[in-house]
Amino acid sequence: MLPGLVLVGPASSAQASAFHAYPPTICPTLSVSTTKPAVGETIGVTGENFDPDKAVTLILHSKTYVLKTVKTNSSGSFSADVKLPSGLTGNHTLSAKGAQSACPADPIQIVISGAPATSRATAPNGGPAFTGVDILGLLLAAAALIGVGLLLNRRRGANTRHDYTSV
Repeated sequence: MLPGLVLVGPASSAQASAFHAYPPTICPTLSVSTTKPAVGETIGVTGENFDPDKAVTLILHSKTYVLKTVKTNSSGSFSADVKLPSGLTGNHTLSAKGAQSACPADPIQIVISGAPATSRATAPNGGPAFTGVDILGLLLAAAALIGVGLLLNRRRGANTRHDYTSV
């Protein structure tokens, strides 16, 4: 017996329209320099795949704040610095409106918190506060340990060498 060959096609016109055209649609994208900015901070916003040479309005949602309107370049990209409203904290979304031929750019969730970006941490004596780890000491300690290890290994190697003479 010969095995049967079955060709399967769309059962209805609705299923046939479920196929997507090639190349697929590329939606615009947004990115930000930080998703956790401080109150009143200026952040960088970039966009790609927008319509070329068109206006795009950057909007912060919670209550609607128009941050800036920018113009895309000939490839549909832009880069801009936007200042966040002072006194505004909490969860917000940043979106772009305009110059989107096929689909909208996904909004970006940001969490605004902390002190204003212009304030600096200070130590109790009024000088700058130490907020990091001093790695110089750690690097020097690591170098010293490596040196000691090399010396011990060299000594051990000298003690285990044997002088064999042929008879």
